[in-house]
Amino acid sequence: MVRILNPIGEFKRETEHSDAGKMDLKLGNIPVLSKTIIADEDVDLKEGKSISIKIKEIEIPANHIGSIGAYASNRYGHAIAVGSETHIPLTMEKTVNRAAFVVIADGKIEKGDLLGFLSLLPVEVVNKLV
Repeated sequence: MVRILNPIGEFKRETEHSDAGKMDLKLGNIPVLSKTIIADEDVDLKEGKSISIKIKEIEIPANHIGSIGAYASNRYGHAIAVGSETHIPLTMEKTVNRAAFVVIADGKIEKGDLLGFLSLLPVEVVNKLV
């Protein structure tokens, strides 16, 4: 169960759709996969700090780039990036399990809290010499 720290019921419906990992957005004719960034540990927060938070694993298909929503989904701060211990090339499938989180207010993240949303956009590599 996801603990949503905002009073708006729309988030619950969004997370239910995103949990399935289905395509629920389009950018013009481009399909966009929407994923939720969910805490997988309890963490005490101190205003003004940036921390790494363990998250529920998110699978990223090969040839997809990620964009984190600019609207903060958590009242204590904002997820600014996701990643894992090992860099995997764009052309390979990968799994992320950590989120960089900027804290804007003292508080506590609990396992299952919503940290943000990750949009995955398909791309095609056209210049392989770089």
